[in-house]
Amino acid sequence: MDTAAQLAGRDRLDAIVAERLGGAAIDQGPMFSTTGWRTGGAVFAFVGRDGALIVKLPEGRVRELVEAGDGEPMTVGERTRREWVRIPPHREWESLVVQAHAFLAV
Repeated sequence: MDTAAQLAGRDRLDAIVAERLGGAAIDQGPMFSTTGWRTGGAVFAFVGRDGALIVKLPEGRVRELVEAGDGEPMTVGERTRREWVRIPPHREWESLVVQAHAFLAV
């Protein structure tokens, strides 16, 4: 079952996608136990149960965000995903969603 934070995050992410990526060839698909936005069949952004944005970016960009304190590494079980980063709800999301889409749209 979705949490209130996750639903609010999805609304925010959906609005960003509609506004900034509305003309792009994207759709939604499953990612872990939720739904994510994808391009070419690959998910580039979704919202976690805690309402955080989770995006796929180049490893160097993920490292920059984590070192700056703007994001947290994404860990599944005991494995940290080097191209995925968690962005808390109080941070800026729009540019990161656009960057994540561009990363996978090549």
